[in-house]
Amino acid sequence: GSITPWLGSKDADTNLVYDEQHQWSAYDLSNAQKLSGIVRQVTFDDTMPRLTLEVDGKPLVVILAPAPRMEFRDLTEDMLKPGMSLVVVAHRSKARPAEYRAQSVTVGRQTIDLR
Repeated sequence: GSITPWLGSKDADTNLVYDEQHQWSAYDLSNAQKLSGIVRQVTFDDTMPRLTLEVDGKPLVVILAPAPRMEFRDLTEDMLKPGMSLVVVAHRSKARPAEYRAQSVTVGRQTIDLR
């Protein structure tokens, strides 16, 4: 029953849950964008939680953090519902222009860091 410390590299920001196309290095980290829109769809319980955010009439896919991390940081599935307004600070995918990786999510007055 003991906790094993992280023994991996401390120099890499690699998420072992997501595939290579969804690692942070697959996104333009030099340009964070603030996206405000309406949530159209939420997939929370998948291996890779994501939502579809309608911004200026365009649907954008926003990749979220793993569910355990979001829940640990008090962002629960009940807080993300279709039809609600949401603000996301995110980075655009280098390969897929309509996909973003969320760095933080603002629900109401609460901002939750996802990275």
